[in-house]
Amino acid sequence: MAKQWNFDGAPFALTLGGAGGTFSEGQQEKYGISKDGEVLDAEKFKATVERVRAVRNRITGSKLKVMNIHELRNCDWLPEPATRVSIKGFGSGLDGASDEAVLADISATKCKMLVWDGDPLDDTGFTKMIPLFLQRDPASKALAFVLDYELDDFMESWADTIEQFPHRIRAVAVNMKPPFWREAADHGITHELKDTTGMPEWAQEYFLLGRLACKVIGSKRVFSLGGGGISAHEAKASAKSGVSWNIYALSRGRDEQYPTLADWAVENPGTGIKLIRNLDPNEAMAFSNRSNVKKGKKGPFDVFLRLCSCCCGSSK
Repeated sequence: MAKQWNFDGAPFALTLGGAGGTFSEGQQEKYGISKDGEVLDAEKFKATVERVRAVRNRITGSKLKVMNIHELRNCDWLPEPATRVSIKGFGSGLDGASDEAVLADISATKCKMLVWDGDPLDDTGFTKMIPLFLQRDPASKALAFVLDYELDDFMESWADTIEQFPHRIRAVAVNMKPPFWREAADHGITHELKDTTGMPEWAQEYFLLGRLACKVIGSKRVFSLGGGGISAHEAKASAKSGVSWNIYALSRGRDEQYPTLADWAVENPGTGIKLIRNLDPNEAMAFSNRSNVKKGKKGPFDVFLRLCSCCCGSSK
């Protein structure tokens, strides 16, 4: 569903992102509107509409193909399933010390496409790896799964990168809002919400988005640069279906108040779960549970071998 305004003599439509045919809290804040679309802050609304229109005019279908999930079934743009890798992690605060090691690990899988949940581009977040990956291999691609009502936000954030790598980035617009969760329900994953009790609806929405992307794209490998509680729930759910996780014990430069993905990896060792340490001098801050900092920690010789491996991989 969408609501349309007549703005400056031309229509402007916006997809409803909230529950029950309303706008999401993020949309209300961004546009200065009520949950029902009443304009509460005319100046903010005008400035935002003008900015969004400019991006829409700039990032047209010739630069960014926006697909729906059903189009993926017979899409010859996609590489072979074995070469599709999902990437996740902290959205900001990473110091970059692990970038080369992570890229080397991804390259070692013969990855041809990175898949992510439409998070904005941030040069201190895990999304910085996407343009770095695309720069390394001119045949590589990237695919974003984006909540349909956040598509404008996605295009604003990624406009420069989309233009830098023409035809190599695409987006899948996902219709998935509480309480029915539409496409998540269609793909039989809403039952996994039982393990997210206590999480707010927005967190459940992003949990389902991540799980939907993983299931639809058929990715069996996930690389996560740090990560919080939502990622931990995703790892728990996907590991049961044979998805392997490379989890980098990376901090975002602050003490964690709540359990992280690195905490979960220490506390839930198992097949397909690999916690990679000794890449961040502030690794201890990657954990909220202090007892997890030392568990399974490698010694100096292991660190040396890791460094040698990265150097050899980057020289090929």
